Amino acid sequence: MMSRFLAVLAALLLFGLWASDVDGKSVIHQSSNCCYQFVKRNISHLVRSYKLTASSCPHKAVRFTLKGGKTFCGSFQDVWVQKYVMEAEAKKK
Repeated sequence: MMSRFLAVLAALLLFGLWASDVDGKSVIHQSSNCCYQFVKRNISHLVRSYKLTASSCPHKAVRFTLKGGKTFCGSFQDVWVQKYVMEAEAKKK
């Protein structure tokens, strides 16, 4: 009886690791791609590249890679972040 309970529990845990939401995206996001702390000052003059965080992340943000290789996150609520992304997207077109 106990081994059956453990087997069912293990199966449920494994299923939870591969669970998907309605859109087919993984419910479990990789926290290394999400941002939880944000730089407040404008660092746009130091940015080498940027990438928007996944829609599954709890905060809409931009991960900036600086010229020295360090990465920082900017909150998409900050005006300077929005301005940087809009200008960078306009340059791509």
